[in-house]
Amino acid sequence: MAKETSAKQVERALAEAERRSRAAIVELDQRAADLVSRGKYPAAEPLMQAAVSVRDFSSRVQELRKEWKRLQSKARARGNAKSKVPLWEYYQPILAALASLDGKATSSELEKSIEPMLPLKLKQYEGSAEGWKKMIRRARRPMTKEGFLELGTGKVWKLTAEGRRAASAKAESQLQ
Repeated sequence: MAKETSAKQVERALAEAERRSRAAIVELDQRAADLVSRGKYPAAEPLMQAAVSVRDFSSRVQELRKEWKRLQSKARARGNAKSKVPLWEYYQPILAALASLDGKATSSELEKSIEPMLPLKLKQYEGSAEGWKKMIRRARRPMTKEGFLELGTGKVWKLTAEGRRAASAKAESQLQ
């Protein structure tokens, strides 16, 4: 949360610098135009040069703001990348763990049973040591829709006949 707040503060500060530099340009141009209209060309010259310098500064602030937005969009993209491993790759370890627990288990029992079975790539979840547990929980609904788990069993995960077949089919293919 602190990162978001500081990012917003930077964006606001850059936007404010851009707004104020534009206001300064308008003021300098108006003052120089006023002097030129009264024929005071030598007095207007430094104001016009200052306006040119502020325009240059303003364009650099605009470029900084664009760069900041680009960096923020990259950071958000990285933050939104949940897992490099597709959810379906968790199905087989879940099925195997449930099969080893006689086809039913609570979430905590499943996590204890599945952890030693998970390959390392499934345990690495964007730097979070416990991220794989989230992925296991997320897999429950699609696995139920695909017919591997029973629907409406509350806190207990229960294998269906299809889930048992899928678990045993994978176990047999690993033996061969």
